Parts: sequence; structure tokens; C-alpha cells
Amino acid sequence: MIVRFSSVVLVVVLVFALSVTSVVAEEDGLDSGSKAGMTENKEVVATGIELGEYKSHINIGETVDLEVTVLPVDATNQTVSYKSSNVDVATVSAKGQIKGVSRGETTIELTAEKITKSITITVTGAKTVSINLNRESLVLKPSETFQIAVAVSPVDAVQEISFRALDPSVAEVYSDGTVKGLRTGNTSIIVSNGEMTAAVSVIVNQTSATSGRSVATPQVASADAPKPALSEAEINIINQIEQGDGIIYVSQTDCPVITSPVLKVLGLARSTLLVEAEEYLVSIAGTDISNYENELNTQISFKKEGEGVSFLLNEGENLPGKVTLTPPKMSQERKYLYIWNEAKDQYEKLNAKPSELLTLDEPAKYLLTDENLDKFGVKLLWVIGALCIVFLGIAIYIVIRRRYLFW
Repeated sequence: MIVRFSSVVLVVVLVFALSVTSVVAEEDGLDSGSKAGMTENKEVVATGIELGEYKSHINIGETVDLEVTVLPVDATNQTVSYKSSNVDVATVSAKGQIKGVSRGETTIELTAEKITKSITITVTGAKTVSINLNRESLVLKPSETFQIAVAVSPVDAVQEISFRALDPSVAEVYSDGTVKGLRTGNTSIIVSNGEMTAAVSVIVNQTSATSGRSVATPQVASADAPKPALSEAEINIINQIEQGDGIIYVSQTDCPVITSPVLKVLGLARSTLLVEAEEYLVSIAGTDISNYENELNTQISFKKEGEGVSFLLNEGENLPGKVTLTPPKMSQERKYLYIWNEAKDQYEKLNAKPSELLTLDEPAKYLLTDENLDKFGVKLLWVIGALCIVFLGIAIYIVIRRRYLFW
């Protein structure tokens, strides 16, 4: 009886102990969860606003994106609000993009919780898209003047037009755009408005392009001697370029050489000059000119050489840029185009195949032919052919003598 009572008491004690342990464990879990929850719910307050680099002066219609960081970087609330003090001058979006509306000054306010930061934005005007001039080139006599008229697009762009002569000893320019010729030579007038620029080519000559009269220029043996006067042909070509629609045709007899003044006007006008001869046509685009001082000789002689036709481009002198040549009809159907290599004293095949139009950028001797002058290729074919004959002979010999070799 005593044993049974002791067993019952032991069971009751064990059950009570397990219940207490479970309750304590649950309370500990709740306490841990509560503490964790308290830790997770702890907020980090913003203490500052960091702003990256930005443009303080913008044009009308221009946009600027602000790079903003709330400090500390682990702040609970990273939201930033933006506000413009004058939306008629510049607006700002919810993402911090500023856009210029009209000339003036405004303040952009940034707010993160209780922290604020302000910046000043100045809108100066619309961005210059283009500078339009009444002339792109001038031919003046010494002491003769001409006023450059400038129109900036769009009309609400900043109007800070300035003029500058690259060589003020040839021609000078005043603040109102008036150009005055000083001495014979070539220069350019640079017209600027903000970051946009345009240029006017100026040639000062004893004969102006409009007068058509030529006055002899004395020759002075000096390093500072003025450049020779322009010829009537040069003046006529320059006038055609200025008045043309982008493509100008002249005969080779009227333009035996495309001179430096003509190249400069051609480059500024971004036009193309085509010089027509009886059997060929040579042309150069203003956009392809890389050196205005290298003149282009348009006289090209085509000579029969071997089975082909050869010609020398620009008498071997440096080219002003890429030149396009339409050779005589007898040369247009040739298979190969070669260029003479002075160092190797031989022709080298070009990758380009002959056609009605040849684009050339080397002042050298060229050959149009149906003959393959690749000596290495010819020698290789001879070697392969000789080897084939040798192997064929060996094979025949083996067939004939096989009963003695394999007996």
C-alpha cells in the first residue's frame, strides 16, 4: 500500500515538473520574441541629406537629375520630397528631376523627415541648336568691309554672340560682326554663342569676288610676302560653291588645280566639287578634306602598261583628302586594282575591286589590269604543279616496278 502511494506521488511530481518546464519555456520564448520584436521595430532617424554634383545653371528645356542620399544610409525612412520656389522658372519632379522652364532663378528644397536642404538653380535660356550666317565665305579687297549677320536658333536661346579672327593680320572683325580686309591672305572668322560655333572663310585679295577685276600683285621675296592674288577661275568656282546646292560641276580646263582657297570654301560649305575631263571625272567632298594646304591636281594621264592601264594621282604629292575618280570606260571593267610600292619597287594588290567609282586616299601610281600580278601566288601555283608532277612520276614508277619492289 505504501509502495503504491509512493508511485502515485512520484507520477504527480513528474507531471508537475514537466508542466512547470513547459510554462517556463513558453514564457522564455515569448520574452525572446518580444525582445526581438522590440529590436526589429527600433527606428533609425534621418540626420542629414547628401547631394551629389549637379548643374546650377541650365537652359530652358534642359533637365537635371539630382543624386540624393539620406544619412545615415540605414535610416528607416529614405523618402525625400522636392519643392520648387518658382515653378515658372523651373519644376522638379517627385524623383528629383529639375527642368528649366524660363529665364530666372529658383530655389529647390529637399526634405527628409525633419531635415531640409536647399539649392539654387539659374535658368539662362534655351540651348543653342544652330548658328545661321548670311555668308559662309568672303572674298574682300584690303580695306573692304562686310558685316556678318547672325541668327541663333531657337530664338529664346542665350544671345552671347562673339567674333574672333584666326589670323587678325589678314582681316580684323569688330564686335558687331563687321569684317575688314587688311592684307592678301586667308583666314577664318569664328562666330560663337555659348558652346556652339560657326566659321566664315575669308580670302583677302587684290580683286574682290564681286568686282571681277584683277589687279597685279607685286612679288616680294620675303617670308612675310602676301599670298598671290586669286585667279578669275578660282573666284568663279568660289562663287559657284557659295551659290550652289551642294554639288558643283566644273570643267577640267577651268579647274586644272583645286587650290587651297577653293578647298577651304568647299570644306566650310560641306559641298562636293566634280571636275569633268573628256575621259574621266575626279571629285572631292568638303567633308572628306583633311588638309586644306594640299592642293589637288585634276590633270590625270592614263597610259597603257602591260595588259592594263596605269595613272599617277596628284603627281605623287600629298592629297587634301579622299578623292573619287571615275576612270575612262576602257579601264572600268578590269579585274584588279594595284598600287605601286616605292619601297618594294613593285605593285601591290588593293582589296578594293575596280568599278566605275574609285575612292583613293594615297598619292601614288595605280594600275588597272586583268593580269594577276601576285608573284607569290603565281610561284605557289608553280610549286604545287611541280610537286604534283613529281608525285605522279613516283606513282607511275611504283606501278611499273611493283613486281620487283614487292616480290
